[in-house]
Amino acid sequence: MDLHVRSDPALGRHLVAGRTFTRGEVVLAAAPDVWAAIWPSPLHLSLPSPAELAILQRNPGVQVSRAASGGEPGGEAFAVLAAAWLLAIRALLTRGTPTWARLQTLDDNASLRDPADAAVVSHFAEQLHAALDCDSGGPTLSDCSRLLGAILVNSFGTRSTVSEAAPDGLGLFVCLSLCNHSCDANAFCDFVCARAGEASSPEEYKVSLRASRPIEIGEPVHICYNDSIEPRYVRRRQLLRSKNFSCACSRCEDPTDGERFCSALRCRGCARGWQLEQATSDAWRCAACGCETAAREVEAWDAALRVRLGVAGEVEGGEEACRVYAQIIDAALERCHPNHAIVIQALVAAVGARSRSRPLDAASTLRTVA
Repeated sequence: MDLHVRSDPALGRHLVAGRTFTRGEVVLAAAPDVWAAIWPSPLHLSLPSPAELAILQRNPGVQVSRAASGGEPGGEAFAVLAAAWLLAIRALLTRGTPTWARLQTLDDNASLRDPADAAVVSHFAEQLHAALDCDSGGPTLSDCSRLLGAILVNSFGTRSTVSEAAPDGLGLFVCLSLCNHSCDANAFCDFVCARAGEASSPEEYKVSLRASRPIEIGEPVHICYNDSIEPRYVRRRQLLRSKNFSCACSRCEDPTDGERFCSALRCRGCARGWQLEQATSDAWRCAACGCETAAREVEAWDAALRVRLGVAGEVEGGEEACRVYAQIIDAALERCHPNHAIVIQALVAAVGARSRSRPLDAASTLRTVA
């Protein structure tokens, strides 16, 4: 077999390679066990069945801005479950089928859940169970709660592309959920829609798991659960909040972030060294002079620049937007390494702003902001 499922007390059930895979080779290809358009979405895109539509008429869910709710305790969980309302309904209606049996193998991390997230799951479970309006043989409140927890931990987002005009959605892929996380992953997911140019049914979504580097026989297959260009302190915070674990992969255990220096700050003490995030203290320390910067100061600096990035996204006009992004990059580079995510995101946004106003002039944008 190409892949094997192994069990480990620390790692849980996970996939390992049954043979050698070369870079770019497909390790696994599968359709989602359950998929649904992000809710709310137009009915001609979300394509609810009559049974699903009846439930939606009893409770149409809520519309929430992820940006607006993400900063509050439980806010991110609330936004995810609001977007997964149709997915949850669709999954619960598979009860008694082989699909439901596969979904029961997904972890929900209930014992690790933050109290605020637990309250959000409980709220949505009660709303969902009431909307089902089922008899004693239908899904129980416990079924609803466990499924919603599994969605928080295991759902994968799918997005439309220029060539694949399909709605953005969320899916549960039991096979993919057997891949553990690493910020230095050896595989990545490639989501595609089988039919372009039309509203798509769940069965038409496919995922290909491809090797991002050679994978040896017996090596665990890892994917990255978050954005790998983010600095270590951001990645770890996101994983602890959304997946309920503190990452201890090779990159996160290395103060240099795998020699990428994504978290490194310029030392203001000696002006020649880089301050690196320390695993044993709540500070960044310079390898050359020992000068430290408190974590709270780094987080405040990071948050302020991300606010500026968000505001820059509202600027109209390619030239003006590029100027604003260039100012953000200059401000960031006064303090951080060029590999920091804020610098990269500002560069990408500047190229996008310029390409929208001058489609053939993206290269000059890089010269403008560099």
